[in-house]
Amino acid sequence: MFNRFSLVIVVGIAAFLRFYDLDRAGLGNLFYAATVRSMIESVHNFFFVAYDPFGAFMVDKPPLALWIQASTAKVIGFGGNAMLFPMAFSGTLAVVLTFFAARFFLGSKFAILAALILAIFPESVATSRDSTMDSMMMVFLLASTIAAQIAVRNKSRIWLITCAFLMGLVFNIKFIEGFVAIPAFVALLIVGWPSLLKSHFKTLVLSLFVFSFISLAWITSVDLVNRESRPVVMNDTNNSAYSLVWNYNGLDRVLHRTIPIFQPANGGTGNNPTVPVFGIGDAGPFRLVSGLNAPLMGTTIALAFLGVLLALRKAFRPKPFALFWAIWGISGFLLFSFSNRAAAHYTESYAPALAVLAAAGAAWLLTTGSRAGQLIRIFIIGAIAFYSQFVFDSFLPLATPTLIVAVLALVSSLCASAFILINSSKNLTRLLIALATFCLIAIPAIPSWWIAFEAPRGHVIAPPNPLIQAKDEGEFSLYPSSDAEELISFASAESKTPYVIGVDGFNRAGEFFSMYGKPALPIWGEYTREALFSPSELTKLIADGEVRFLLIDSRRNSKLLGELGTWIRHNCSDVTRLAVEKRGRNSLYDCNGVTLEKS
Repeated sequence: MFNRFSLVIVVGIAAFLRFYDLDRAGLGNLFYAATVRSMIESVHNFFFVAYDPFGAFMVDKPPLALWIQASTAKVIGFGGNAMLFPMAFSGTLAVVLTFFAARFFLGSKFAILAALILAIFPESVATSRDSTMDSMMMVFLLASTIAAQIAVRNKSRIWLITCAFLMGLVFNIKFIEGFVAIPAFVALLIVGWPSLLKSHFKTLVLSLFVFSFISLAWITSVDLVNRESRPVVMNDTNNSAYSLVWNYNGLDRVLHRTIPIFQPANGGTGNNPTVPVFGIGDAGPFRLVSGLNAPLMGTTIALAFLGVLLALRKAFRPKPFALFWAIWGISGFLLFSFSNRAAAHYTESYAPALAVLAAAGAAWLLTTGSRAGQLIRIFIIGAIAFYSQFVFDSFLPLATPTLIVAVLALVSSLCASAFILINSSKNLTRLLIALATFCLIAIPAIPSWWIAFEAPRGHVIAPPNPLIQAKDEGEFSLYPSSDAEELISFASAESKTPYVIGVDGFNRAGEFFSMYGKPALPIWGEYTREALFSPSELTKLIADGEVRFLLIDSRRNSKLLGELGTWIRHNCSDVTRLAVEKRGRNSLYDCNGVTLEKS
């Protein structure tokens, strides 16, 4: 009864942090909002997860989460609820599943603590309040971990096949991001079910077949369709779904290749200003516990690191389950510490492991031990409290409440150590250590509370780490420029072409369609820094009446746009001053009258 009541309370906390004032997030990430709005235009767009309403391009992500969002939009109408509710619900459901998944390792008592840690985990709260599909991926990943642990405990073939099926669905939500847990699954099966390979080889083969079939069914279907009959695969030069998985969503994310979108926009030196805003940070052992990442996950990772040490020492439940969580947490930390990219929301691929391991670490801090052991526990509590206060120092809205909680933890620790040294009350010592430990657990709730109540979100293509808005340097905005709507309105009034406007980037095309309902044709890809059409192809589109006006950001200089930019300036007229009184960063070109012969 206590566990049920506690779980209800924890789930209530999770739901509140994820659903409170969710309307403030608008449509969430406009990149995916544009896709969903395009998908509900036709069955063809729905199947191919088309990015634009006329199905010219396919978004660079798998379909399952977007199918769910589009189905929701079809039922209740396109808007913020259709985009965000499935993800907020997924983030809440993940807390429930974490409790059931953690019981194999921690037992029910501390599984509740793991669920609480995920419920208030700032990164997970922020991601659940956005339309990216990482929270939904986490739900299916957790379901697969429960199936795998049941399979090992009961030596059950059907549960192993179920795990394989669910992992196939994980692939169809975020491609290989969820595969960070694969090493943990392999270790669990080797250690926990050593007879599997010999006695149940057919079951293992069948499970691998189910996993492969479910994973590859959709991308195989896409690549089998004649390329003239389907959208072009976004961000893949081979126009292949398989290549998209392997390169842009695979090796480019892991290996230290040059990703053009994160290079200087003008072709010069220095970092692109969008790099720090995503909380990526420089690859290295401190990437996830410093900079913008630190307030989102640093304290939890510190506790989880302690949990890893305990899991590897088999401090709690049977070795296979302890080993599973330790390897999952280690794999995620190492991959996203040293990989090419580590945007904060990728953490959902191993956030449950961090929560479970942090609960294990906290549980150890709460246990009694020898005099030396207690002093070691107190030292660790003080070190984590000091670190937490330090990393929040430059985030002004969070600094004071974090300081109060951290000081409370430090004072409690110092008092406890004094009582130990003078051999005073053991009960009071335990109470003080428990108070200090729960202060550490509570610290992540401070940024989570701020994210739910204050963080400005929505109406941006790729919402940054929300804590950028809390830094003392001020806000960083990725909102559409102020003159864009006026220029689009002008183009819409002057032209009746299917694409109201052509724009220099997928992101801008997504902004305009999702926010204004105006179909926009991307003619240049900011992710690869390459023209999507040759001058002759663009000429044909204009001559065929597909598009007339082109909107170009002044920062896209000739070096970036290359031959296409030269063609635009030579063949189209700059009509920006006809559309807006005060010229901004955008230039509007009218290509009326361009024909194949004239070009």
